[in-house]
Amino acid sequence: MQRKLKRLQKEIKDKESVEVNLKKKIEDLTNHENFTQGQLENLQERESQNKSQLQAERAEKLKYENLYKKEVELRKTKETQLADERRRNQNTSELEQAKLRIRQLETERDGVREVRISKSLRGCLSESQNH
Repeated sequence: MQRKLKRLQKEIKDKESVEVNLKKKIEDLTNHENFTQGQLENLQERESQNKSQLQAERAEKLKYENLYKKEVELRKTKETQLADERRRNQNTSELEQAKLRIRQLETERDGVREVRISKSLRGCLSESQNH
């Protein structure tokens, strides 16, 4: 009977040891699962943040591309306006030069006319003095 009692006590100890080991394994597995779940949640959160950051960067890139396009269009417009203004200035300058040339020719013509009139008057005076 004592042997039976010892054997039963030993079995109880063994079973208690197995139970403690199983509880420890369950606890370890639960901790590992919680750790893994935490890692998964962290990865999902980082992925979400990265997606948000990527969207923000894409929006900013699009904004700067649009600003660049507007700047290029504005520069082309300004270059066209500048070319037009230069053309107008050139035309104005040519017109002013033409007007000056016309005045110069008119002055020369008037001078030649005055010389002719002067000669003609002298000739008339000479004739009238001779008569």
